[in-house]
Amino acid sequence: MGLPKRGCPVLHGSSYDAQWGESATNVVLDRHSGVTAIFTGGSRAALGALKALRDRGLSVPSDMSLVGLLGPDWLDVTNPPLTRYVLPPAEMSTMTARLLLERLQHPRGAVPAEPNVMRFEGRLVVPDSTAPPRTHELS
Repeated sequence: MGLPKRGCPVLHGSSYDAQWGESATNVVLDRHSGVTAIFTGGSRAALGALKALRDRGLSVPSDMSLVGLLGPDWLDVTNPPLTRYVLPPAEMSTMTARLLLERLQHPRGAVPAEPNVMRFEGRLVVPDSTAPPRTHELS
């Protein structure tokens, strides 16, 4: 995409709800003045990030780009609609049910099963919450 790779702050949490997203966004903004974009690990965390940005008087996307992971369609009604990376829930649900039925029909006893690694192709939905990196400092 032509953006320089820089050390990016990564915050981990236990709930990734709106309160966590708001708190994490405030931590990032307080400690890293050069941040131009935030990627959240879930739609609720993205709503918290939107609240933190709004409370600071920052505009999405002109002051800060915002992207969520696994965002449902209702994020299209936020202002602005949230850019998000979505995975195929129907395909994931079908595979989960198939694995569960297989385990129930063919139990492996007390020995833990080897983990299954599955990859699902997602898609990037890009409405209006991202922009080129800003050229101004945040106020």
